[in-house]
Amino acid sequence: LTFLSITIGVGAVEAVLLATATTRQAQRDIIKTISGKADIEIVASGTGFPYATLKEVANDPEVEAAVPGLKRSASLQTSNGRKADTQVLGIDPRIDQSVRDYKLVEGQMPASLKQVVLDTSFAKSLLIQVGDSIKMRTRSGLEEYTVVGLVQPSAGASVAMNSAVYLVLPMAQRIFKTGNNIDQIQ
Repeated sequence: LTFLSITIGVGAVEAVLLATATTRQAQRDIIKTISGKADIEIVASGTGFPYATLKEVANDPEVEAAVPGLKRSASLQTSNGRKADTQVLGIDPRIDQSVRDYKLVEGQMPASLKQVVLDTSFAKSLLIQVGDSIKMRTRSGLEEYTVVGLVQPSAGASVAMNSAVYLVLPMAQRIFKTGNNIDQIQ
């Protein structure tokens, strides 16, 4: 009876330790999924920081890659009259996927100033397809863009990237009147 009690006690302790380890790993996986592939993110407050800061970060020997970004809110209007608030991400399409977890599912990444890519579920909710025109109201007024691609964020990243419009960084800097500033480096 004593031996059986000890065996049950040891089994219970092992089960708790295994459950704790599994839970901690799941938490790490969730945080990594939501935050993307970057190990660290530098975020500016207010007006942002000069683009030159990116070069300083990139020159650090411990940094594998430094990816700039500009994140702002805007109002979007479709050609069929639908309207929505959106999160606009000014990106460098050549390197953005090295830190953000999404895949291009249709079309192409933006290559010119008047091209945008939308989150797939956001586009679907507004009945927007590749090739459609949209208008965004920003600090520069109402401007028209062509949707050239659709992206699908990973399962966890969709929480952070829902309702997103991606455009090239120089255009985001122009329409939000940030000069040469950016507000994040991943």
